[in-house]
This record gives sequence, structure tokens and C-alpha cells, in this order.
Amino acid sequence: SPAVDPNARREAEAFVTAAGEDPAVVLALLRHLEPASAVAPETRHLAAVLLATSAGKHWRALDDHSRRATQSGVLAALAHAEDPATLRALAHAADVVAQSSTTTSTPWDDLLPSLSDAARSPKDAHREAASLLLGNLVESMGEHLRAHHEALVDLFVAASAEAAETG
Repeated sequence: SPAVDPNARREAEAFVTAAGEDPAVVLALLRHLEPASAVAPETRHLAAVLLATSAGKHWRALDDHSRRATQSGVLAALAHAEDPATLRALAHAADVVAQSSTTTSTPWDDLLPSLSDAARSPKDAHREAASLLLGNLVESMGEHLRAHHEALVDLFVAASAEAAETG
């Protein structure tokens, strides 16, 4: 790996830290995750990692429009991501957004249908991300998902069957 200038690294870390204090960073990070954005894969991965922290930290400061944009942006990024590490980071970000949504009564009606689509995707990475996110959601928000338990069981069974067929 190429040598990294320690001063440049410190400056970049200071910039990221400062930017992370502004709630606007959530939507800025989402722009780097848009399917049409021309960013390097490592930048997309970093944006997904930082999104999880920023969304959780600033969720209450976001207005309703920004919250919904975050929800739809995370789902769009998950649907189009290919890199397994980025998909795992996005699954974590989606879990954080889902948890945060319950604290502000911002329903995320598209989450479970999108997860159902991902669990049935022909792409291994999407099925893996769906399974990971479903596991995270059940662990972090089990009680909030009580009304959806039957659908979640069906989703886990479908994801498991797909994995068995392709594995």
C-alpha cells in the first residue's frame, strides 16, 4: 500500500470530525451513496460507514423531509451496491436509521418490502446484506417488530432457501 502522509491524514480526519458535527452531513453522505454518483468504491464504503454514525447522532435534528430522504436513500444505496463491505456498512446504517425512526415516530413503510426483495435477489451480496440487516433488526428492535414477526419468519425462510439453492 502507498505511504500516507501523516499530516494529510490528520487534516482529513479533522475535516471528517468537524463535518460530522453538522446534521447536514447525513444528506451529504447519502449523495455519495446515490447510484448515479461517480465516486470511488472506497469513498462509497467510507460514506456508508460514516452514515451509520451520523444518522444516529443527528436523527432528531433532521426535519421530516430529511428523515424520509435518508430512509429512501439508504434503501436505494442498498439496492444498487455491489461491494460486500459496502453492503455490510449499509446494512448497519439501515439498522441505525430504523432504530432512530422509532424514536421520532417516522414510519419506514418501505423497509420490510425492500428487504424482502433483497432476500430474493439473484445476487449473493444482496441476499447476504438482507440477512444481516434482518438479523440486526430483530436483535436491536425485536419488540418494535412484533406486528411483523410472521412476515419476518417468512422472509428468513425465503432467504435461507435461496442460500441453500445457490450454496
